[in-house]
Amino acid sequence: MNRRCRIYGNAALIDTRLQEKAFEKSAVLRLDDHIAGHPDTPTKRSKEQLILLGDLVSKSIYKGLVVFVCGLPRVKMLQLYCDVDKQIKQAVEYAASKGVIFKSINLI
Repeated sequence: MNRRCRIYGNAALIDTRLQEKAFEKSAVLRLDDHIAGHPDTPTKRSKEQLILLGDLVSKSIYKGLVVFVCGLPRVKMLQLYCDVDKQIKQAVEYAASKGVIFKSINLI
């Protein structure tokens, strides 16, 4: 499979010849026994990537999907950890309003 990587701002995009997909990895942390939170620390990059992804989706350049992948035992849900990053909620709301889909899974 022919793959190439493109960089738009801080987001890496992979072209698989069939479709382009935007991806980025980021950490989650345990907030309590059954809840994981994102982000684990405030970063400008995370917010910029969500806004960029929303812009690319709104221009029909990409389909956007953000998947929070957790590997913590007993975690049943993920929530935005707004106590650590007050602006993450606005970035997620912006991306979602542009058509970005948000999902979370736990691998354990």
